[in-house]
Amino acid sequence: MHRQMGTYAFDAADTCYFRPEIESLGQRRAEFGVSDDDFNAAYGGGARIYQFTFPGDLYPVLIPEPDNPQNPNAIAIVINDVTVGYVPYEMCATVHAAIQGDHAVSCRIYGGAWKRASGDHVEIGTSEYLVKVTIDTPYDVEAVVQSYDPGYDVVAVSDKSKFTALMLCIFLGGLGVHYFYVRRIGMGILYLLTGGLFGVGWIVDIVRIICGAFRDDAGFPLQS
Repeated sequence: MHRQMGTYAFDAADTCYFRPEIESLGQRRAEFGVSDDDFNAAYGGGARIYQFTFPGDLYPVLIPEPDNPQNPNAIAIVINDVTVGYVPYEMCATVHAAIQGDHAVSCRIYGGAWKRASGDHVEIGTSEYLVKVTIDTPYDVEAVVQSYDPGYDVVAVSDKSKFTALMLCIFLGGLGVHYFYVRRIGMGILYLLTGGLFGVGWIVDIVRIICGAFRDDAGFPLQS
């Protein structure tokens, strides 16, 4: 997240699940269907030419989803009634507060399938869509997050599953796989080299996961 006073910028999460929806908002380049020779003649500069173009500025609506079964803090990013992604889970509390007062939301979309003229042939590739969202407010949202009451619980919760972490720990804990799963790479490597801290850490982690004391890389509790 990039933040200045009253401005919050972040990249949408989970855009990989909404590729068709994102493309429905763009316009397909006619040149993408021409022959390689014609493409090379038109775009000989070597830059990537993306299959879809999008308006310079789009204006999404941020919609909280307290009944979302995966994350009760989820906030959908919707453009023209089309969901294109979600607010990153670690930012949900801040964004919940930001959208209660005066605010304006804009975004830009980048990426997708591309071609590039390269001498006597055409390179073809693809990338995930990047949806860059900006929220502008007349105040510093961080100053009001603590006192904000949305009318339902907004809690910091991991996007990782407690059950999955427990299964990984029970069967592969000696290799530190449960730490790799929650993105705690350093601890995962340590467990891999020491056999789960010589078996002791392995057993302790099983108890910690069951009791809800095991956290992800951001310090958030795992989803039940």
